[in-house]
Amino acid sequence: MTDFVVGTSAYGHADKDLLREAHVGFVRQGFPFPFTDRHGGTVSEKYREARARAESWVEQGFRIMGITPLIGFERPDEEPRVWKVYSPDWMGDQLSETFSENYRKTCAFLAEDLRGLVSIWQIGNEWNARAFCGPLGMRRACDLVFYGAEGLKSSDPTVLVGTNGGGITTAYYLWGRLFNDARRDLLDYCGVDEYFGTHRVGGPENWDTMIEELADITQSKVLVNEWGYSSAGELMNDAERQRAWGGAYYRSCMIHKWPFAWGGGHTPEVQAEYIRHTLRIFGKHRDKLIGMFFYRWEDQEKCWCGRSDCPCETRWGLVDLGGTPKPGYYAFKEGVRDLMDA
Repeated sequence: MTDFVVGTSAYGHADKDLLREAHVGFVRQGFPFPFTDRHGGTVSEKYREARARAESWVEQGFRIMGITPLIGFERPDEEPRVWKVYSPDWMGDQLSETFSENYRKTCAFLAEDLRGLVSIWQIGNEWNARAFCGPLGMRRACDLVFYGAEGLKSSDPTVLVGTNGGGITTAYYLWGRLFNDARRDLLDYCGVDEYFGTHRVGGPENWDTMIEELADITQSKVLVNEWGYSSAGELMNDAERQRAWGGAYYRSCMIHKWPFAWGGGHTPEVQAEYIRHTLRIFGKHRDKLIGMFFYRWEDQEKCWCGRSDCPCETRWGLVDLGGTPKPGYYAFKEGVRDLMDA
């Protein structure tokens, strides 16, 4: 066996025995802003709950990849688009130096308070995307990554620290800027989220090129923070695909269908085959990879748009809504075993 990271996103009630049988050792978990009124002040109930969840996972033998607090969200399927701020008012205006410094302090607190619980950190989430970086834009978002990294490393130099670029081609700006900065040594990995065959054209074979490119561009180890393939969902027709085009990506929640498919479409059987192919490619590039996090462990009742018939966030799981393994579970279990034993 190796120390190759195998993880997923999962709810606390997930079947731990099934997770272990699938060789999952890490769980990806987000943490909110910890203080409600000032740095070092009143700890929020949401943070207490998140910390308790992390403790529970670790007590049951799993390890945590933590996500530092998201600063906000802008739903890409809504017009006009509205930036919903997640940071508390005391942090300051998100474009200010005060906010950046408070974010550094927040990350320093998280690394210290969660020492022994979180061993890998992802700073923010897909800050190359307008939906997640909002008013910062990519340039300021890159600077905030370094503020976060400085904070994390100042409290716990042993943790692995990085961030993830997501999907659309603007991620290459994020990677290029971060890994050509004098502060690049603060980052231990280049993180990538990609969904070939659903949000983006292609299939498992595209991972072959992407991993090679990122390792070359960044001269860093690569961590696949998110990957997967939906086991359900119809395909858009040409008119729907044109209507869903958002200028840099497809806003699938507008149509509640996928712009792309791989193989025989979006079925549990095709999902399993997709997983087999992708894990073989990851195995080919083990020397360049820290590991990977599959998205996600279980299906969900509703998409974040509120609809149960929208495939965008409902049928990615290795197990169904009742916790029963799908064909993809067995493909994942066998593929990871082969990857780790190779």
